[in-house]
Amino acid sequence: MLISAPFITGTADSNANENTLGELVGQGAFPISNEFGWHGGIHVQAPGAPQKPEWVRAIADGTVIFARESDPMPKPDTDPAILAANPLLNYKGWTSNGVVIIEHTTEVGEGVSVTFYSIYQHLHTLAQRTENGHQKTQQRALKNGDKVYRKEFIGMAGAMYGQPNRIHFEIVADAANVAALMGRNSGAFTQARSTSVWGDIHIRVPANTPYYATDPRETTLRYMVPLTDRGDPRGTTLTSLAAQFATTVERITHLNAELIASLRQRYPALFSNDWFSAVNGSYQNAARLPAPDGHARFVTVPAIWGSAPPPADMPAELWAQWQVPVKGRTKADTIISLSENKATLTLTTRDASGRALGSITENSYDLYERATAQYSGCPSAGYELLRFGRVLGPDALAASDQYRGRVPHIRKVRLNPEAVFIDLNVPGIQAYSDADFPDWQGWTFIDDDTDGNSRCDSNRLIELILAELPPESGAADDQRQRIVRAYLGTHEARVRERLKRCVVKMPTEWSRNDFDTRWSWMKDAEADRPANTQFSRTLTPADYEKFKRHQAALAFWEDAQAAGLKLDKEHYHFHPRLFIQTFKKCGWLSEGELTQLLPMTAMRKSGTGWVSEPVTINRGNSPAIHNNRVELNKALRKYGIAPSPQRMAAFFGNAMQETQWFAKLYERNSTAWYFPWDGRGFLQLTGPDNYIKYWRFRGRKVSDALRAELSAAASRAHAERKNDALRDAQHPAITAAMVKWREEVADDRVKDPGDSAGAYWAWTGAASFADQPPALKREVEIVNNTIFVYYSCESFGQVAATVNFGSPVKDASKIARVNGIVARYQAYTNALVILEDYRIFPYSQGHEEETPEGHERRRPQ
Repeated sequence: MLISAPFITGTADSNANENTLGELVGQGAFPISNEFGWHGGIHVQAPGAPQKPEWVRAIADGTVIFARESDPMPKPDTDPAILAANPLLNYKGWTSNGVVIIEHTTEVGEGVSVTFYSIYQHLHTLAQRTENGHQKTQQRALKNGDKVYRKEFIGMAGAMYGQPNRIHFEIVADAANVAALMGRNSGAFTQARSTSVWGDIHIRVPANTPYYATDPRETTLRYMVPLTDRGDPRGTTLTSLAAQFATTVERITHLNAELIASLRQRYPALFSNDWFSAVNGSYQNAARLPAPDGHARFVTVPAIWGSAPPPADMPAELWAQWQVPVKGRTKADTIISLSENKATLTLTTRDASGRALGSITENSYDLYERATAQYSGCPSAGYELLRFGRVLGPDALAASDQYRGRVPHIRKVRLNPEAVFIDLNVPGIQAYSDADFPDWQGWTFIDDDTDGNSRCDSNRLIELILAELPPESGAADDQRQRIVRAYLGTHEARVRERLKRCVVKMPTEWSRNDFDTRWSWMKDAEADRPANTQFSRTLTPADYEKFKRHQAALAFWEDAQAAGLKLDKEHYHFHPRLFIQTFKKCGWLSEGELTQLLPMTAMRKSGTGWVSEPVTINRGNSPAIHNNRVELNKALRKYGIAPSPQRMAAFFGNAMQETQWFAKLYERNSTAWYFPWDGRGFLQLTGPDNYIKYWRFRGRKVSDALRAELSAAASRAHAERKNDALRDAQHPAITAAMVKWREEVADDRVKDPGDSAGAYWAWTGAASFADQPPALKREVEIVNNTIFVYYSCESFGQVAATVNFGSPVKDASKIARVNGIVARYQAYTNALVILEDYRIFPYSQGHEEETPEGHERRRPQ
C-alpha cells in the first residue's frame, strides 16, 4: 500500500495540528463532535494562499465510486426568503456539497488484500478530465468509474458554514476489511501475523528473564585442564571441553590462538589441530616428555550463561563459578521495540502498558556483518532474527548456531536505567510488529453503541475518555454527569490523542432516509430523558426541520449505494490522519503500484547519438512482475529497503534497468567471460564469488577450497576475456545442487531472484548512499534534434556504481561509466515520483515544478 494525505504540500495550521480543524474545540473532531454526536472523520483546511489553495488529492490508487458536483453557490443576498430557500446557506454561511468517494483495493502483506474507502465531502469543484470524443477532445468533471492514482487532483476544497477551503475527510471500511487491515476487528491483540509485518518491531520479554552487565557471549574464563593419566583413554578432550562449556571446538581454538602459537613454538612436532594434547598432557606422555605444570594447563573458555539448570552431576558451587554473573532479572513483562531510521536502529524499552522507560541506539548499516558473525550456520535466518525478533522463513536458524538448545538473540537495551545485555530469544518471547496494532499502543474497537442513532451512547468510549481524566468524586454513578465530563474531556490533548486510535463502528452521517432515526433525540423530549448530552438544549420543530433540510442537501449515501458503493450505512471509521501515518509504514507494493515504477520511456546510447524508446508492458515483463511480486516484497521488507521511498527508488532504479524493465531475470550471455556465472536476479548477481557469498548467507555449504578455485578461475577468465576457465566441467567439485542453486537465482518460482538482490544490497552497503537526500540536477540529451530532459543524482549514481561495478567510486565522474546510467537515472526519477509524497524538480529558466520536466505517468488499468 502506498498512501498519502489529501493535502501534501502545506504547513501546519495555526489552530490545530497539520491543518486539522476543530480538534482543539471539539467541532469536526473524531470520533465525536458537537453534542457528543458521532463524527466519522475530521475537518481539514487546504494549505496555500486563500485565493490559491492546494488541490484535494487522492490518498491512494483507486476507483471513483461516487462523484457529485457541488450546488452552485448563490450570489450574496440578505433576503430572508432567499436564504431560507437554500438549506446550504443555513448555519453561518454557505456549505459546499460536492463529494467524491474512492474505493481503494490494495495489499498490506502476503495474500492480505484489503478494500477501504476515502470520502471527501464539501468540495467546491471536481477535477477535470480530458476525454477523447468521436470528433473532438473535451473536458469533463471526474465521474463514477474513473481510475485515479495517488496524489492526483480530485477537486478543490469548498466552504463549510461560510469558511472557505475546507473539507470533511473520512476513511471507512467494513468488518471483514478491518480484520484484513488490522489482523482482527474486535478485542485485544493476541496472535502475531506473519503475512503482514511492517513498521516497528516489538518483542515481549517475559518476567524473570536474566540480563547481564556485559555481553555474556564475550565473557571468558581461565580453566585449568586436568592431566590425562598415561594409558588412560578417558580424560578431558577438546571436544568434551567444548561440550562442557556449551560451545564449539572452533570457538575454543579461536580464543586460545596465542596459546596455540606458543605450544607450536615449544613443541615443533605438534600438529596445529592436535594442540589440546599438549595441554592435557597426552602429547607429553606419548613423547616421554615432562607433564605440563598447572600454569601450562590453563585455557580460555567462554563462560556459561542463561537460565538452564546445571548438569545433574555438577556441583552447584562449581557451576556458579563458570556462570556469567546475572546483573538482574526483569520484574515484569517488558517490551523492547525496534525502530529503524536510516543509519540508526533505536531499541526502546517499555513496560507492559507501552510506557517508554529508556532507549539505546545501534548502527543499522552493519546488520549483515552482525548476522554473518553471530549466526554463521545460516546468516539469512539470523538476519531476520536481528531485524524482526523472529524468523519469518523459509530459511531456518542453524543447529550449529544454538547455545544450550536455543539460538540466542543478544541485544543491548536500557533497563533501570542502565545499559544491559539481554537475550531476546528466551522461551516465552513474543515478537510482533505495528501491523498487529497492539492494544498497548491504544488501538481500541468501539462497537457497543447499537441503537443506530447519531448520538454516542458507547459506554466503552465513555470509560476510555474518563480513564484519561483526573478522578472526580461524587460523579461516578450519575450517567448524565459522566457523559458531560466525557464530552468536556474531548477538549483535552491527551484524550484527543487517545481517541485517534479508536476504530469506531457508527452510522454514516451522510444518509438521507434514516435522518429521524439518527437525530430525533435532538427534538424536544420527555423530562425524564435527556435529549442530548450537555445541559438540556433541544431543537424546536422548526429548527429540527431546518436541520433536516440542511442535512438532506449534504447527504449522498443512498445515491452512492445506487452507483455501486458496497458498504452498509453502519460501518467502521478510522481517524484518517492516523490511518495514513500508520500505513505509510507498510511499503508492501501491489501489482499496480509495482508496475507504475516502470518509466514510460528510457534513453540509451546508439552509435554516437541517443535514442529514446518506449518501455512497454508485454509478455516479457508482465509475468515477471506478477510471479515475483510477493517474494520481491518480502526481500524489500527483510533488507530494510521498504518502506523508505528513497531506498526503494534507488533499488528499483537499478533493478528495472538491470532486468531490461523486469523482462529478463537471467542475462543468458554464453559469450561473456564470466559465463556460466552471468547475471541473475533483480540485481543480476554475477561472478562465482557473489554466488557463493549468497549461498553461504543462506546457510548452504561450499568449501573454502572450491571457493578459492573458482575465484582464481574467474580472475584468469577476466584476464583472458573468455570463459573456458569457468566452465563447470573444469571444476568437478561443483555439485548438481550448486548448479540448481545458481539457476534458482533467476527462477521466479522461488525466493532467490528478489532475495539475492536484497542480500547484495545489504552486503554492499547501498543503503548508506540511498539514504542521502537526493540532489537532482537537470540534464539534457538531443534525440532526433529534440531536447530530452533527465535528472542525474550523485548519491543514486553511487548506488548504481555499487550494483554495476561492485563498489562505489571515489571519483564521482566515473559514475558516467555505469552501464545504462541515463536509463537508471530515468527509472530512479520515475520511482521517486511514484513512491515519495512530494518533491520539487528543477526546470529550465530556474523555476521548479512538482513533476519532472517532460514526465508522463504510467497508468495501469
